[in-house]
Order: sequence, then structure tokens, then C-alpha cells
Amino acid sequence: MTHALTMQHFLNSFLLETGAARVEEQVVRLPLNAGRELVIPLAYVSAAGRHRYRGELLLSTPQGLQPVDFDSAMAEIVEHYFDSVAASDKAKFVQRVLDSDSYVQRADAALHARAAVQGFIASEQNLSGGHSMHPAPKCNEPLSEQEQEAYLPEFGAQFAIEWFAVKRSCLVGEYVGGDMAQALMALFEQQTGQSVAALPGAEWLPLPLHPLQAREWRRTRGQYHLAADAVQDLKLSSGGWTATSSSRAVYHPHCPWMLKVSLPVRLTNSLRLMTEPEARRGTQFSKLMATPAGEELQQRFEHACFIQEPMWCSVQDDDGQTLDLPLVSFRHNPFYAAQDEQAPLNGERFYMLASLNQDAGAGKDNRLTAWIKAYAAQHGYTNELAARHWMSAFMQRVMAPLCVARSDYGIVMLAHQQNLLLEIEHGMPVGVAVRDCQGFGLTTLAKERFADVLDNEAPQYFMEWDELNPYHAYYVIGNTLLNTIASIAVSGIISEADLWQLCRLELDALAKQHPKDSSFYQYVLQSPTLRWKRNFFCFLSAHNEATLKDPSIIYCDIANPLQWPAGDNSLSRVHKPLPGGRRITIAEKQHTDAAAQFELLEHGRSVAAFSLRTCGDDVTELHSESVDVSDAMLWWSAIEHAFYTARLEQIRIPGWPQGSKLLSKAEFLEHSPLWLHAAQDTCAVTMTTAVNGSRHPLRPLHPTGVVFQRYFYHLKRTLTFRVIEIERDLPTFHRWHNHPVVAQMWELEGCLEEHHQYLNKQKQDDHIYGLIAEFDGVSFGYLEVYWAAEDRIGPHYQYGLFDKGVHMLVGNFAYRGGTYFDTWAKSIVHYCFQQEPRTESVVGEPRADNQRVLKLNARVGMQVQFEFDFPHKRSALIQCGRERFFQQFAF
Repeated sequence: MTHALTMQHFLNSFLLETGAARVEEQVVRLPLNAGRELVIPLAYVSAAGRHRYRGELLLSTPQGLQPVDFDSAMAEIVEHYFDSVAASDKAKFVQRVLDSDSYVQRADAALHARAAVQGFIASEQNLSGGHSMHPAPKCNEPLSEQEQEAYLPEFGAQFAIEWFAVKRSCLVGEYVGGDMAQALMALFEQQTGQSVAALPGAEWLPLPLHPLQAREWRRTRGQYHLAADAVQDLKLSSGGWTATSSSRAVYHPHCPWMLKVSLPVRLTNSLRLMTEPEARRGTQFSKLMATPAGEELQQRFEHACFIQEPMWCSVQDDDGQTLDLPLVSFRHNPFYAAQDEQAPLNGERFYMLASLNQDAGAGKDNRLTAWIKAYAAQHGYTNELAARHWMSAFMQRVMAPLCVARSDYGIVMLAHQQNLLLEIEHGMPVGVAVRDCQGFGLTTLAKERFADVLDNEAPQYFMEWDELNPYHAYYVIGNTLLNTIASIAVSGIISEADLWQLCRLELDALAKQHPKDSSFYQYVLQSPTLRWKRNFFCFLSAHNEATLKDPSIIYCDIANPLQWPAGDNSLSRVHKPLPGGRRITIAEKQHTDAAAQFELLEHGRSVAAFSLRTCGDDVTELHSESVDVSDAMLWWSAIEHAFYTARLEQIRIPGWPQGSKLLSKAEFLEHSPLWLHAAQDTCAVTMTTAVNGSRHPLRPLHPTGVVFQRYFYHLKRTLTFRVIEIERDLPTFHRWHNHPVVAQMWELEGCLEEHHQYLNKQKQDDHIYGLIAEFDGVSFGYLEVYWAAEDRIGPHYQYGLFDKGVHMLVGNFAYRGGTYFDTWAKSIVHYCFQQEPRTESVVGEPRADNQRVLKLNARVGMQVQFEFDFPHKRSALIQCGRERFFQQFAF
């Protein structure tokens, strides 16, 4: 009997590529010749073509309806729909599909026989059905069953890599940030327990090969134009290796590297031999990530790990050509922990997305659905609402890094679901690891952002944006996002259409963050079609995808379910953060001088609707159009939207949950709970004496994470203040303080270790903490908030017990200028007042002779009170009081 996954993948790939069938009432009807048609009952109808089948196949003829087996149905499809394909290719195709099914059957049995294991490697080896939109996803010619079970992932076997010695003059490769010879020797010694003495001589280096790679090298060695003594078989091996889902990338739990090898095996559409240009994509990516722009990308997405492949090597023949077969790329193993150290990533928390999306079989929930239902039960949500929470987290933690890398840095990660490892916490996606640099491309934007690298070497995989967007969308949208949506919706807890709408809004939020290249978002949200790889046609036609001169012949267009529905695209939308990690969308329905209507959406669904009306006394009123809006944050969000879109100074709220209220803008600014994310300081006063002799209250612990976040209507940007994290932010802090302009003001230039010590010391100091300031996730400044009494400024003025002071630095010069300054500088003062309601004043102590700084500070309410002397400078004490700030300066 044909495996259910074989039938699902075969039929879905065929139907989506050809559009040949029609779906009527849970049945696929596929026309054949002579008035016949295949009738295929469905267990689940997917609006995006990711159907689930009941396992029945029926042939309708003029004589009636009769059951047929999968082999017969496959033959009918191939004969009727692919006249132009040679008979020999058809026959080969059919046999490969049957061979793939045999593998799926045995792999599935092997999985059920193994003990249940959680986390990274188990998830890698659980993809028994393979590519979900391919007719023969487990084709792996020319391997025998014994070789499949020894070297392919689903059987979970361990094997030994084999070692060769290569003369240094014949070894070619590159190691970004390290010495290749030393790295190879270190790996050799760690894996074999042998020293350099095991090599033929000092002019030799070790080279590890996969056993299938090694066997093919021995068989074909004589075909290469290579000196007889250039490569020697050491007849040494080192065990404990096992295959990841790609089969050609292998993993060892106690090795700092994963090896991605040239594998002489046809997997799905291509022979999996690597080439030097493909390997150089990995080393080039490592160079890009070591630049300021690369550091910025990593800093923006602290929960994303872009797994690098900074080293590769191979054998070079006597003509100077790099040989494909013995090529090995070295991928960082983020799950490896050196002795007495912690691994960068916890392997027990990571799961490959493709395995999570794989259908679990009739009547069973897949892993995603089980997590969502458990999350719903834990939080008292409906399953539908829990699914919305899950998908929102997926878009923000998994999809956003891929999209922003493309839109703001020109790095195109062709990340299908097999190359994404989700970090899961309590069933929710909280991070992602992205791998396979062979699938990373670059656009013109990358040439601008990474000019210090790409001015000196050509991009290894370059396409213009208009060519690359469709290919990018195939991997990231078609393969990854739409499959994930369908795998959740198949459970019946939410529809695909509802999740599409949620994803549109999430992508729209990214598109409104001022991307440097918005074309990808425009393509995904506005194009009526998406590019789709014709895996069925490519495989049937026996094309080798890796060597096609014109890859476009294996692509077609399919309907784009993420295109804005007619009318929706013209609505004005604002996406705003709320405390607790929430985010809402405000969609304008109507806006005139006299009235306005808008809707609030969260997790893709409407949660409230409001209207603005101007009354006879010229006071504007805010009315709820929803039956019951008890969530105070929604009311405050609506009030903010009304103040800034209608340019009001006061607003009447008849339906306010606490009773009708007339609210002034100053009162709103002081008391709105929308922006403060840190807990307010409300602890009792217990006095103590500081080192400087000042008496002051004992201070609370430093806050953590995001402390203040606000969307600003005039900039259409979100400002964030978050407490500095040493591991995440040290490279940026170090670079900023070593810039001459900053160093002149702050006098903190130094080495990385000195800056690490500075921040570590600050963590132990109760009176001061540092903040990173960001616009739309891009860091631009460093701020220090301190209690004034125990600071060096304390003895120089009559301080209030809860007065605060601020030191300010803008390190990202793209965000210098008055408009930006007014926004963030007023906001840091605003934060100081909101976070401690007892703070009477915010102070500062810039140089008294720096007129530019004094004028800037005056714009945010910081007035000069007097001058005084520190040992190292003459300072001006600047000060802003609470009432004056909210009446005159707060936005």
C-alpha cells in the first residue's frame, strides 16, 4: 500500500503546478481522456493547495466509478498530462516515485521503532516524508537499502568520516577569521586522537571526507589531472557522525564543526556535488557578518542565529582547478559546548520546521497543533486565539529576520522550511537558527551596505531585486510560510484565510519600518501571483537542477494568497507596540474633518472599533463602536490615535470604562500607560548614605529588557529604549566609543575588554544603568540613566530624593539631526518621569562651553541653572521639572 505522505506530496505537487483539477465538495476531480476522470476524496481542502487525502483513488468512466491503486493513477497522470516527455524519462520517473515510497515506508517504520528523542538532531531525522511538494522526495540514487540505512538521516545511524592527507601545495580553501591549516589539524587531532606524526610529513594537511565521498574518490582518483602523490589515504576514520536532514551535512555532538560535503548522490532534483563558488558563498557571508552592518543585523535580532560556514577546502588539480568531489564546507556547530563552556544554542530547544509541518497521519495532531492546543489550555484561550498567538510569534521571531535581512541589508536567505530551526519555549517559537549559506544571495543593496567587503571581491551569488524577489518568495513564502499555515489549519482550529490575513498585517508592519528596499514586501503583498518551482515537471523531465543553464524553465506562477484583497490595500494602517510584548494595528475606515472611524486589530482579528465625532460645543468625542471594550490598553491606544491624527488638545470620552471623561493632552501624556514597559519604582523609602556623602533612598534593582517603547506619528517610527545587554551590544558599544567624535565627548575609547569591564562594573552599580536606543529596531544611541543624589552631580545642587540624570550619545550618525533628537531626547526625559512618579526633576551636566549641546537640551526642556566645576571640566547644571515638561515639551 502506498504511504499516505507519498500520495500527498505527489498529488499536491502535480495539482499546484498544473492547475489541472477542480475541487468540488471535498473531492478533487482530475480530467483524463475519453470522458474519464480521477476522483480523489479529500480529508482536508487547502485553499493554498496543501490538501490532505483520505487514501482513496477512484476512476470515473462512462461505465461508472471504480477504485484504482496509486500506481495506476500515477500512470494515468503521467501519460495524459506530459505528452512531450520521452517514454524512457516517464518510466524512470515512475520507478523513482516507487523507490521513494519504499524509502518512506521503511524510514517511517524505523522512526517508530526508535526511542522518542526531543530537540535538534531528532527533529533533523524525523522528516520521513521529505519535501512536501515533490513527487519523489526520498529519491536517493544510486544508494542501496543498506547504504540508505547507514548514511541517511531517518534511520538515525552513526558512521565514521574518513581521513586523507593532502599536500599543502594541492590543498585550496579559505578560513575567514582563522588559520585553515591549524583548524584542520585541530579537528584531526580531536577526532582521531592522532598527532601531526600520523601525516606523511610537515608539508601535508588532513582532509575529512564522508564515507560515500571517500569511496567515490578512491574509485575515480585516476580520472583527475593530479600528481600521484598529491593525496594519500590515511586509512584512518573517526566515528560518531550522523546525517542531518539534508543528508550531505553531518553532525557530531562533540565537534565544533558540522561538515557539509560533496555527496555523489542524487537527492530529489540534483546531484549533490558542491562547487567552489557555492562554498565561497559561505566564507563571503562570514565576511559580511563581521562588518558594522552585519553586527547591526545580528544585534537587531538577538533570537536569530545565522549559522555561518566560514571555512571550506578541497583538492586542486595540476591545472589549478578546484575539484568538486573532495570539497568540504565547515559549518559552525552552535550546539557544541567546549569544556567548561555553554553551547551558543541549546539543542533541546530547536526543531526543524519541515519536520514540525509534516502530516502526522489521519486523526493525529502534528507537533505544531499539539503545542498550540497545550498553549490554549495553559492560558485559558480558545484554540483559534492560541493559533493566532503562535503565528504572530512565528512572523516576528522567524520570518522577520529573513525579511529584514533582504530589505535592509540586501542578503537574500533562500530559506525553505528544511533550513529553518525553530527555538521553542513552552510550545511557542521564540527564535530561529538559519542555515545553508549556499542558499544566500546578494542584491545591489548589499553592495551599498557591505561596500568594505564587496568593493574588493565580487558577490558570489548576485541578482537584481526584480529577478530575485520571485525566487526569494518561493522559498520563504511558498515553501516556508504557506506550508506552516496549512499544517496548522489542517487541524480545523483556524482557517488558512484567517492566518493569511494575520500574515499580511505582519508583513505590512515590516514594510512600514522604512526599509531600504521595500520591493520584496510590495511583491508579496501586491502581486497576484507567486513564483513556484515545478518540482514535478523538473523531476519528470530528469533535469539536474544544480546545472541548469536557465533555471526559469522549472518555475511557474501560482495564485498569491497574501495579495491584499480588493479594497484593503488603500486603508491607512498604523502598527503600534503595547506593553507586555503586544502589538496592535489601527486601520482607518473613514477620516474627514468632522468624523473618523477606525478599527483596532490584534493577532490579525478585530478587537475594537471607535469613531470620532465633533459635537456642537466644538469638543471632539471618542465613541466605542464595539459592544464591550474592557481592555484599558485599547482605549488608551484609541485616545492616542485620536489626539495625533485629529490634532486635538482635549477629547471627551463618554464611554470610558470608569465614567465619562474630558481628557487634556498634557494629562494624557503624563498618565498614559501605553509606553512604559518597565515597572514603576514604588518601593518604600529607606534612607542610606552614598560614597559622596549624599543622603538618598535605597534604590531598586536595575530594570531589564525593553523599558520604554512608543510609536511616533510624526516620524512614522517606533522608538525603543532597552537595557543594554553585554553579549548582544558590546561590539556596537565598542565601535561607537572608538569613533573620534564620540571619544572626544565621552573619553571612553579603549579595547573591547576595557569596554566589557566598564559595562560589567555598571551592572554592579545600583545608581546607574545603560540603555540602547533604537528606531524601528536599529540601534542609534547609548544612554545612561542615573540617580542624581549619589552621582558626582549630587553634591553640587539641592537635589530631590528621586531626581534622575541622563548621559546621551548618538553613535549611528544616520539618526543625528533635530527631528530625531527632539523625539528621543524628550522621550528619555518622559521615561524618567513615568518610571518613577516621585521624580521631581531630570538633570544633566554637559560642558559649560558646549553651546551646541546646551541649545539642543533646551529644546527638550533642560534649562541651564548655573555653572560649577568638576575636576576634569567646567559644567553647566541643566534641569527640567515634571510639570513644565508635560505642559510644554512632551510630545
